[in-house]
Amino acid sequence: MEYISLILSFTTLLLIGFITFKVFKKEDESDLSIVKSELKEKFATSLERLSSISQNIDTLSERTATMSIPIQNLNTYLGGNVTAGRLGEWNLESIVADVLPNTKFKTQFNLNPENNYRVDVAIKAVEGHYIPIDSKFYSQQYDNYQRATTAAERTASLNHLKTSINADAADIEEKYLLDGVTAGIGILYVPSEGLVAMVNLIDDLRESLLRKKNGRLFFLGVGGGAGNCSHAVNDFRKLCEIECYTPTDNVSEFSARINDDGWNSSFSEWLR
Repeated sequence: MEYISLILSFTTLLLIGFITFKVFKKEDESDLSIVKSELKEKFATSLERLSSISQNIDTLSERTATMSIPIQNLNTYLGGNVTAGRLGEWNLESIVADVLPNTKFKTQFNLNPENNYRVDVAIKAVEGHYIPIDSKFYSQQYDNYQRATTAAERTASLNHLKTSINADAADIEEKYLLDGVTAGIGILYVPSEGLVAMVNLIDDLRESLLRKKNGRLFFLGVGGGAGNCSHAVNDFRKLCEIECYTPTDNVSEFSARINDDGWNSSFSEWLR
């Protein structure tokens, strides 16, 4: 009887052990299945994120490629290339268009039918005569000045700029000044504050250009502007030795013209 009891007890323990093993095995398999499921979900999410990142990179590459074209063009303009002049032309045309009606100026205009030269802007002045304005962009001279490390190098850069401006001024006179068509004066426009600052460092450059061809300056203004004109005439005569005039300095003659001929022609008749 005791043996039977022992056998039953042992059998019961074996059965309990077997059931326990099965249960834990099933739980382990269930846990493993859950882990596999979570890994699959995370892997799928990671693939989606990688795909999204890849698409963003492709979009960024396209935009960068698109941006590289204007950047390359800008580098061309600022790098001393022949096309650098277009930057100044756009700037000049924009300024003139902002302050004058379309009927008072022309762009890329041929003043002399005997040649093919076209001035950047031609402003229509008194009696239909034109004032030619040509834009020049001295990018190489500016770059040389900025890179200069000694006073001698800076002086050389300024001398180079002076030579270029004198040559371009002579070029404007030869190409665009024409009796009966232009007003007898041409303008060289420099579209850069940095370059203008360099021009200001060159002694007597503007004055020498005017004196070279016996040029004269005329200042016109009314009211407070008339006083400013008188001041400017005095300074340019005394300090720069340039022949200057303003009609309002002679009040008797100016008022007589207004009285006899009318206000509308008082300045233009005086300028003849």
